[in-house]
Order: sequence, then C-alpha cells, then structure tokens
Amino acid sequence: MAQPTLDLDRMKQLLLDERARLELELNRVGVSIKRSQADEMGELTTYDDHQADLGTSTFERAKDLTVHEALANLMKQVDSALLRIEKGVYGICDMCGSPISPERLEAIPYTSLCIACQESLEG
Repeated sequence: MAQPTLDLDRMKQLLLDERARLELELNRVGVSIKRSQADEMGELTTYDDHQADLGTSTFERAKDLTVHEALANLMKQVDSALLRIEKGVYGICDMCGSPISPERLEAIPYTSLCIACQESLEG
C-alpha cells in the first residue's frame, strides 16, 4: 500500500504555530527566571525572610528553570522539523529511514522517529 501524501504546507504551518507558542512561553518563563529572589519577595534583601518562604521561592525558580529547559528542547525539535521540510526529508525516520506514519506526524509534527524506533529507544 502506498504511503499517503503529506500536506507539507499544512505541516509547516502547524510547526510555525507551535514555534510561535513556544516562543511566547519561553519569554514568559524567562522573565520569571530573571527576577531575583528579592524581587519575587518584594524586598531589597532576603536576610529576614523565613526559611520556608525562601524554600518556596527556590522551588519555584527551579521549576521555572526546568520548564524553560523543556520548552527550549521542544523548540529545537520544532526547528529541526522545519529544517527537515526544507531539505525534503520531513516524515522520514532518522533511525531506520522508513516513512513516519501521517497519523504520528499529525499528533507530533516535530517527531523525527517512527513509532517502532521510538519504542525501541524507550525500551
């Protein structure tokens, strides 16, 4: 059975929309990260703050850093997918070279692996 043809223009638009969404989120989280703990607490110094308040602030900062890292990783995957479209290799598995199912690409437009290869990586 022949592989269904992908609508590359539609997939590219999906990826560009996702990229714009990620960029907004990265900027939002980045602003939060840049604020100092003292700014978050509304004080010039954290000297007299309770340890629990500082712990909460530190936890929130760590959470923001983790979210920022995950968003940046996703952005790289989206950019890589856009580059694959430009190179004419979008929808081809990076590991085995087989076509990635259109259903998988609809669900995860930035994927670079077919389901079988993704499952083998995950164990």
